[in-house]
Amino acid sequence: MNIYANKVRNMIREEIRNAKYCILVNEALDEDNKEQMAIVLRFVDGEGYVRERFFDIVEVVDTKALTLKSEICT
Repeated sequence: MNIYANKVRNMIREEIRNAKYCILVNEALDEDNKEQMAIVLRFVDGEGYVRERFFDIVEVVDTKALTLKSEICT
């Protein structure tokens, strides 16, 4: 993971802070037929607006619920 991606993720964490949020997950096959999972965070900011922030794309071995949960927790 590059330094820029870490900085962006840390900025997102700072923006969310202690707000309630949900994790949106979508999976798709890439050009090489590898499963990938996109992670988006949705939260309500301090002014009451719903915000969404793209967080990461993770390659997964399958799209079973336990696999996706494990990758999200990691």
